[in-house]
Amino acid sequence: MNPLIEVASAIQLAVAPAFLLTGIGAILSVMTNRLARIIDRFRILNEKNKKLSKDEQAEITLLRLRARWTHWAIALTTLSALLVCIVIASIFIATEVQFNFDQYIAFSFIGATSALIIGLISFTREVTPFSQTRYCGTSVRISISPRSFSIGSPFVPKPINGHGLGFF
Repeated sequence: MNPLIEVASAIQLAVAPAFLLTGIGAILSVMTNRLARIIDRFRILNEKNKKLSKDEQAEITLLRLRARWTHWAIALTTLSALLVCIVIASIFIATEVQFNFDQYIAFSFIGATSALIIGLISFTREVTPFSQTRYCGTSVRISISPRSFSIGSPFVPKPINGHGLGFF
């Protein structure tokens, strides 16, 4: 076969994983921004000179849990991006070296997809407590199995122009 046609075919095969890599990069950006907000809130609570209230201690515990889930999500999503890069490189290497990389490429892509799925599940787990909030007066009740606890004012919805609710 013509070498130019082989390279053109490799480029065509690498386009889909390259777009996947772009999407993974966007997801990683969202995850790191989420982690930054968690860390900022944790620092604000820890910089207080006074003894922390029961609600603030509960909030710190929740922030640690959220940070752990976010760290796992970032690590797994980064692993997914690395495996997609290996898939792209393998496609080009397979065109130059006369060796059958089909199974290696397939397993790398399956690994990348699996890591991305587990990373997104981890990220969903981090976000879940805040989708289960109940508004109670001046605080927010957060349902976390097997018990519930109250979180203080930082998570209190604030009116936006007198209408609707906003967080942070």
